[in-house]
Formats: sequence, C-alpha cells, structure tokens
Amino acid sequence: MRTKFWLALTVTVLLVPMTADAQPYGGRSGGMGRSGGGMRGQPTFMAELYPPEIIMRNQSELGLSDSQKTGIMAATRETRDALDPIQWELQEKQQSLTALVSAPTIDEAALLAQAEEVMGLEMQLKKQHLLLLVRIKNQLTPEQQQKAKSLRGSGRRGSSGGGHGGRPRGGPPGGRP
Repeated sequence: MRTKFWLALTVTVLLVPMTADAQPYGGRSGGMGRSGGGMRGQPTFMAELYPPEIIMRNQSELGLSDSQKTGIMAATRETRDALDPIQWELQEKQQSLTALVSAPTIDEAALLAQAEEVMGLEMQLKKQHLLLLVRIKNQLTPEQQQKAKSLRGSGRRGSSGGGHGGRPRGGPPGGRP
C-alpha cells in the first residue's frame, strides 16, 4: 500500500511544473514560456529543497523515523488532494486556450483572459508543490537535510531500489493507484 502511495506521489510531483516551461527533476509541462532561475531552468532556491522521490528512495540511508515518514506521507497526501481539482481545471482551461490559438484569427483579448486563467492555475500548482517541498524539509533534521542534498547532487538512487516501479512517467493528472 505504501509503495502505491509513493508511486502515485512521484507521478504527481513529476506532473506539477515548478517553472512555466520546465518541471523540477525531469519531464516537460505544457507551460507557456521559460522563467529564470538556476542552470536547469529552476529557481535557485530549489537547491535547498529535496524532491520526495529522493527522500523516498533513500529513507533507510537517511534514517527516517516512523514519525518523519508519517509526517511526509501526510504532507504528500494533503498536497495530492489539493492538486487534483486544480489539475482538472487546468486541463480544461488549457484546452480552451488551445482552441483560441488554433483559430485562423486569434481574438487577442479572449486569448489574454484565458491565458491569465491558465497561468493563475499554474501558479496555484507551483505554490502547492513548493509547500510540499517545505513540509518535507521541515520533517528532516539538519543532518538528514545535508545527506539528502548530497544524495540529490550525486544522482544516486540509494539502496532501497526505486525508480518508477516499472511504470512510465506521465499519466493522467492526479492519477491514483
């Protein structure tokens, strides 16, 4: 059961863009441009936060306590529940935006209004994702944070196996096992 939860979390996190054109930790979004930031298109502050998949894959090496695991799982569950309705609405608004752009002549005012709605929803997704990363970091001791940073930087997958459990990346927004 926990494995399915972590897999669903990983898929959800990979679907949530942190910048308008790039997702953190790989993948692509349907964003509308590139925002500034770090070398990989990420904001520089992302170097101080730890993706859930790194924590999940390396939980033994990090020495997570049961209460830390419970706290991280609760935070990810809350985030997933908050993201689902936003992602559904975003898909709908993006389809409307695509229809506007597909017209032979584009109504600029309608396009800008629809684009503003899409970008507002993208911002909500980014806020929820950022909040999750902060909640994960707050569960870790300073020593665990340092270890997580080194694990992320080394590109190691850790001793707990991991990957995506044979599942391809992607899938429906907010997909659940």
